[in-house]
Amino acid sequence: ADLCAAPFLWQALRVVPVTIAKKGKMMSILARFSPPSMTADQYDAIVARLYKEGIHPADGLELEVCFGSGDQMKVSILFDSMAAFERFGERLQPILQELGMDPGTPDIMDVHHVIRRGA
Repeated sequence: ADLCAAPFLWQALRVVPVTIAKKGKMMSILARFSPPSMTADQYDAIVARLYKEGIHPADGLELEVCFGSGDQMKVSILFDSMAAFERFGERLQPILQELGMDPGTPDIMDVHHVIRRGA
């Protein structure tokens, strides 16, 4: 089953990037990874390794979502800043290389607003 319950939302986030923060405030960023091929089992193995190494949950990580089906799984991650995302990437990259995973080039967008349940 396709795990993306609201594909229109992801399309909107991809199509409408938002400009950088106003008044010097830090802006969250959304990074969307579309690897050429990744299964749920491969994703689960990567996440398990990140927890084992003490990398996950990463500092600054607000949300991580894996969705799709078959060998076309995608990952979107929301970080509280580009700096936090880059620090995470420095620690993630060697693990991906070791596991033979090509994450592809992520689409990175500034986030205008996040709505949370109960917030």
